[in-house]
This record gives sequence, C-alpha cells and structure tokens, in this order.
Amino acid sequence: MTLSLVNCGSAPHPVTGYPGLELLDEERQPIEVEVVETPDPIGTGAVTGPTPLTLGPGQRAQAVLLWRNTVELGAANTPGSYLAVTPSPQEQLQVVALQVDLGTTGRLTVGPWTPAT
Repeated sequence: MTLSLVNCGSAPHPVTGYPGLELLDEERQPIEVEVVETPDPIGTGAVTGPTPLTLGPGQRAQAVLLWRNTVELGAANTPGSYLAVTPSPQEQLQVVALQVDLGTTGRLTVGPWTPAT
C-alpha cells in the first residue's frame, strides 16, 4: 500500500525520514504491533534510505507500507481498522480507515517518504 502526503499549504514544507505509524482497533484503541522502518520494504532496490524533501504547495510525497497476514504458531493479532499516521515528528496525527490483518506476524513495515511518482 502507498501512503500519500500532500502539501496543502501555501509555503514549502520539509519532509524527511519515515512516517510515524500506529495501528488502531474498531474503537480506535492502539494495537501492539512492531513497526519496522526499512529503506526498501518491497525489495526493488529503488530506495536506499531516507532523503530530505521539500514539498512545494500541491506537491506530494509517498511512503510504502507492507504487511503479511501469515498465520503460523501463536495467536492471531487483533485486526486493525484504522491507521494513525504522523507525517513527521511534531506534526499533527492523521487517522485513516484501513483494514489491516497482520495474522500472527504482528509486524507492519514502512519505507521512507520519497517524491511521489
């Protein structure tokens, strides 16, 4: 899945690193999961790490999310109903409806913000 970030303001906006993520249940309560930050979550070799971006008004950045709902030993995690996203530290949290079933992995992988294609 791809997360999109749009600069809706009238001034340039710096973005760097990884989005902050928290998976929430139906009542919007946090679900304990491991969030793994990695430069290339899907293994394309196209991204080597986070780089600073400056988004002009109307410009977009994107970050890739990856999860597997593999069921192996252990109890299945509570499925997520919402994803809380913080674009970067000290920014306002945004909550989006998103059905996420992590199976027994308990892991959500995210790549860095990159220029939108």
